[in-house]
Amino acid sequence: MASETPPSGYFNVHKNKDSREEAGRTTFVSPSDSIASTDGHAMVASFRHEQSGKSVFFKAFISSLTETYNCDWTEENIFGRTDPSRLFRQTTRRISLGLKVPAESFSEAYDNLGRVSMLEQFLYPNYTPVGLHKTISQGPYVRMKVMNLIAKAGTQAAGDATTGEAKDATSKASAASYGSYKSTPDAAHGLLGVITSLTVNHNLENSDVTTFAKDGNTVLPGLIQLNVDFAVIHEKRLGWNKTDFNDGVFPYGVTLMSDADAEVAAVKVKEEIAARHRPKVEEAEDLPSQASLDAQARYGKAIPGAVSRLAKDLEFLAKMKEKMSTGKLSPKEAANYNYINSAVNGAKSSWTSSQQTGNVEFMLSGHTGLTSWESKAAALLGSGPTSAKLTAYDLDFDF
Repeated sequence: MASETPPSGYFNVHKNKDSREEAGRTTFVSPSDSIASTDGHAMVASFRHEQSGKSVFFKAFISSLTETYNCDWTEENIFGRTDPSRLFRQTTRRISLGLKVPAESFSEAYDNLGRVSMLEQFLYPNYTPVGLHKTISQGPYVRMKVMNLIAKAGTQAAGDATTGEAKDATSKASAASYGSYKSTPDAAHGLLGVITSLTVNHNLENSDVTTFAKDGNTVLPGLIQLNVDFAVIHEKRLGWNKTDFNDGVFPYGVTLMSDADAEVAAVKVKEEIAARHRPKVEEAEDLPSQASLDAQARYGKAIPGAVSRLAKDLEFLAKMKEKMSTGKLSPKEAANYNYINSAVNGAKSSWTSSQQTGNVEFMLSGHTGLTSWESKAAALLGSGPTSAKLTAYDLDFDF
């Protein structure tokens, strides 16, 4: 089946020249043209006449869209039974579409009248000559498509757009199903069926709607309203094979995640949310001079309790790192964490490089035999629960 999409320039409010609108042709740009065109969003409703292969497209100004599924059951009342016996016969699908066809110019009003005329022509049958007479050879079958909602199942991105056959949902990663879900404007991918009724309202009596008076005794409706009743013809047998439906993407081309994939996705989303809300912590190497200044300001005065302050700071960082892993670190706590982390890293840098000069020299008193950062930290903290906790969080090196 050949592809059938609106050609370039199909929607153009200035397509037909009119002297009364000439001044606005270079300044007025229709937003709806961009939305409906194939090089834009291609938001269209289409009808394709199966016998001729001709198609007509309308901008998707949808006023109503209703689907009705009717299950046909025959009933037989049996003596002595509370409920009748029911025998299933078939399920039918009908669609009611309300479509507005507005015009922003004389030119577009003229094109709209022509497109509605073509749709009306689609309602008549094919005739074949038989001798001196003509007889009906085929009824007017039509394919109707309204974006992704009314389309042949599987022709949305969940299926093969060339054959229209739905792909096996289990062979497709469920995350990719959402990412690739997109409808084509191709009218050949519409639902096959018959239009049982078409109502056309030209709104000539509506004072709120513009009617373009082209010339003497000639008017062009500014808003045409269409109401279409459509009976769907199913092109494949639909039903269940024990636990599996034979067309897993019917009718909207949507493939749901498996339960296992949904659990994985939920965990990933939580991690991403926690990462977005987790305050950024500066790395020590980004501000080496600032870290040294912070260390001198916090620990560089030989006052009682300076060493114990460092020990408490190490324990504080351990607690904050635990909160950070859950994404529950408040802005104030993050600010404190950044400052204390910088100060500790400044002290760590001084000890690691054996720079025993300046205001941090006092921290080495009593531990001159120790040469490594972790040894000095252990000496400060002792062997109590704090030391064990810091080791568990790998805080000896990872600040």
